[in-house]
Amino acid sequence: METPELKVVSVYSKGYKKQLLISNSEVATLCSFLKGVIKNEVLVINTNLGVDIYYYALVDHTNLIVDAFLLLKTCNGQHREEFIIKSLNDQKAILEETQKFFAKLIKNPLLFKNYSKSLSHQIKNNYSASSKLVNELLNLWKRELLKVPHSNAVESTSNLLPLIMSLTASNIEEDSQPVVEALIREAMSMRNSN
Repeated sequence: METPELKVVSVYSKGYKKQLLISNSEVATLCSFLKGVIKNEVLVINTNLGVDIYYYALVDHTNLIVDAFLLLKTCNGQHREEFIIKSLNDQKAILEETQKFFAKLIKNPLLFKNYSKSLSHQIKNNYSASSKLVNELLNLWKRELLKVPHSNAVESTSNLLPLIMSLTASNIEEDSQPVVEALIREAMSMRNSN
């Protein structure tokens, strides 16, 4: 029996806007619909930068996901031409795109900080419904964040550490035994002392 693979469909507005592409209620509707149709874990990450829909499947569901997203948006008078849509259907493509995304994002510290906060919050809120998917993404993001090319190692590390720590903390809170959690938290807090 084949194992479903991680896939992602990303939707971005053609112009950067300081607002979410879809509301929180639309995220819940989209996620519920997609879980029902795909019959596997689905995670919708909705930030000011765009919407990322992660899912496990044996086959590509890009058309279904795009149509469902556009159904929500065309009700508001928007058109497909207003969005950039990317579909990644294999691990290698997801890894490459993740590294490119974080490399661009880290060049803007305020945007990176806001994205990090939003991402951490959404991960915590969606962990119980999509734990396998979230764990895979957390591991992928932590690995790729550490590979981000940078010109100034100190500046880059200071920007990356809060997100890495937040992702690690999310993983710890949901996944660890109390003793292991206490040890990891103690080790993480030691980085703040000299």
